[in-house]
Amino acid sequence: MQRVDVTTLEQLEVPQHLGTVVFEPRLESVKKLAYGVEDETGWLVGDPADGLVHPVFLSSYLWWPQGFYIQEPGAIGHFQMFREKYEALLGYPSHLHAKTSATFFNPFRLGGKLVADVSISEKYVKRGKDFVVVQATFTDGEGMPIARYDHTVMTRSHVELRPLS
Repeated sequence: MQRVDVTTLEQLEVPQHLGTVVFEPRLESVKKLAYGVEDETGWLVGDPADGLVHPVFLSSYLWWPQGFYIQEPGAIGHFQMFREKYEALLGYPSHLHAKTSATFFNPFRLGGKLVADVSISEKYVKRGKDFVVVQATFTDGEGMPIARYDHTVMTRSHVELRPLS
């Protein structure tokens, strides 16, 4: 992904398409995430033989495309897409998670292709801090909607940090 010479939030054009990611989630990733949050069911929906997974699992792809250290072919973390293109917009402290909202449409089948269309849908400044909203819309290989996530991130603060005591 090519870096863009944008140094201030005001220069960032919104909406801004970051890219499209195609990947294939595996059962190992679902199990690993489920183990990490102490939910051994793995968010499987219905009969486990059907291999259907609840779309809440896709929240891990906003940050870690490998489903906690298991790399998925073709996946990239969606905030990483922003970082690679607009690194100059990140400052210390940076990329603090503010909030996530999600809309779930359908479970998805393991082993099939998922498509994530990723954009910056909004930007704003609040209390001296820069924020962006990363929007990821997931569909299956046939275009059936799976989920939409709007993830708000503080990209940098312009507030002077107090010394630690």
